[in-house]
Amino acid sequence: MRRLLALAVSRPLPVRLPSGVGGLALRRFAFALRPSPPVLAGLLVVLLAATGGWLWLRDSSLVGVRKVEVTGLTGPQAGRIRTALEGAARNMTTLHVSVGALRDAASPFPIVKDLRVSARPPHLLRISVEEQDPVAAVLIDGRPVAVAPDGSLLRDTGDASRLALLPLDVPPGGERITAAPARREIALMAAAPAALRAQITRVNRSRSHGMVALVRGGPALFFGGPSRLAAKWAAVAAVLADNTSAGARYVDVRVPERPAAGGVPAPLPSSPSGVAPGAGAGASPGTATAPSSGSAVPPATATPPSPGGYGSPRAVP
Repeated sequence: MRRLLALAVSRPLPVRLPSGVGGLALRRFAFALRPSPPVLAGLLVVLLAATGGWLWLRDSSLVGVRKVEVTGLTGPQAGRIRTALEGAARNMTTLHVSVGALRDAASPFPIVKDLRVSARPPHLLRISVEEQDPVAAVLIDGRPVAVAPDGSLLRDTGDASRLALLPLDVPPGGERITAAPARREIALMAAAPAALRAQITRVNRSRSHGMVALVRGGPALFFGGPSRLAAKWAAVAAVLADNTSAGARYVDVRVPERPAAGGVPAPLPSSPSGVAPGAGAGASPGTATAPSSGSAVPPATATPPSPGGYGSPRAVP
């Protein structure tokens, strides 16, 4: 069967037009449909002319970029980045835009993460800049320098003192941090919810607890290794939102399904007279002496996401 099909395809049956008056008319019609050599030559000339005209037009000053709109820039480098992008864009036309050339113009600025470009002929080019989001800082030559999630150093991009400070054993040789311990800590801060990231002041390293993040005016956060960072941050948010962890000295989320709040101060017992033990003679009934500032550290304020199955923290005295 397959041989017969192959034979039929390779040797199509000849089509014979019917004889007679009707057949003669059909043959004349079929002959008229055949393009003559002059017609073929004319079509080829038109095609070549249209192609050449398009190539000429797309690089012509008739559609040259005369107006450039750059959006999304912030910080002290915004003016320099805008100037670089506008200079590169004015060498293009709205019908021939080179996104690669625009990215090359922005490459000296690590704050630029990506570009989105749209052309509006005849003369408008719009460039939307996506900036890197600083997640932490490192000390270089005694001053804090912001760091992007990919490890790029964001120099001269604003005040980096508000960012969490990461330990850095050796200053980087280029414009990107490549040391493995520092990259793990950068990944830790990049995975943090924005509300919690703003509360972290420093990240330390501990042999027993791994990565340790310090909350401003709050507990230390024990993360352990760099795995399951999103789940660990969700557990941190759930613990800090739980009233039973108030005053905890640390929160251990090395196992995010079993977070533990340690160093929670015990509640002060009330005396039968309504005066807390240790209250001064001048204390009024029904009041209690607050613990000293060194006995407990208040938790940070954060708006947590849904715990996602994480139970109440285990209070560890």
